[in-house]
Amino acid sequence: MAKIYEEAVRKARLLAEGLTNNIEEVSKHGVSKGQIDALVAIADDADAMNKELDELRAIVSSKTKAARDVLTELNAKIKDLKTAVKPHYDQDRWKWFGIEDKK
Repeated sequence: MAKIYEEAVRKARLLAEGLTNNIEEVSKHGVSKGQIDALVAIADDADAMNKELDELRAIVSSKTKAARDVLTELNAKIKDLKTAVKPHYDQDRWKWFGIEDKK
């Protein structure tokens, strides 16, 4: 969980608990049970959304690693095939084989 979400959710729940425990006192200042319930609901939504984001981050991380692995394999294969062709032909003929290298 991202630290900023954790902290905001923790603060909201702590506030809601404190206000609920002292509802008679704070109701004199315009704080209602409905407002406290709304605060808790928003905190719950933030917590759920952050958990979903964590799951998506894990998926992206996994996919990124897989993509990097494939790219590494692709670059190695390109290098192998160029190395097989380049020594046998003059540089000006490399482009016939799809080799754009200058050296």
